[in-house]
Amino acid sequence: SQIIEVEPRIPFDREEAEDSIWIAVLVILGFFVALIVLGVALQLAIPGILIGSTAAISTGLWACLGRGLVVALLAPAIAALLMATFIGAPIGILIFAALVLLYATAFVAIAYSIGLYVSRLFGKSETETGTGSRILWTSVGILLFVIVGMIPLIGWALGMLAIIC
Repeated sequence: SQIIEVEPRIPFDREEAEDSIWIAVLVILGFFVALIVLGVALQLAIPGILIGSTAAISTGLWACLGRGLVVALLAPAIAALLMATFIGAPIGILIFAALVLLYATAFVAIAYSIGLYVSRLFGKSETETGTGSRILWTSVGILLFVIVGMIPLIGWALGMLAIIC
């Protein structure tokens, strides 16, 4: 019989754990700031995208989820197949880049919808569509989206719904 030596377990390093927590906080904060910047940019440059997305979500949620699911499943598969060929690789890379932008815009659109829902809870009418109020409610929606997104399982499910919607 052979004797196997087992290395002792490394003791818990409190300082390393605190560093990990700060890194996680900074990542979440960076994600929040990036979404806010994107939301403000979209509201200033092309608000019709977010307004149209919100209208599509509120009137035909199931159709929106169906189209989004098809895009979320087919586009990466098509891009991967294109990247397998020499000629299709640039197109595949462009599709992946477009998907990143599409997913980020989807997060902001869902956040805007959430913000509008919250605005209705506070008794604000939907006719208040000034740029400032749209940015405010988009920011509120992003804040709520990020907070709920930190909850295990619920946050992940909300993120997946945002991507496919």
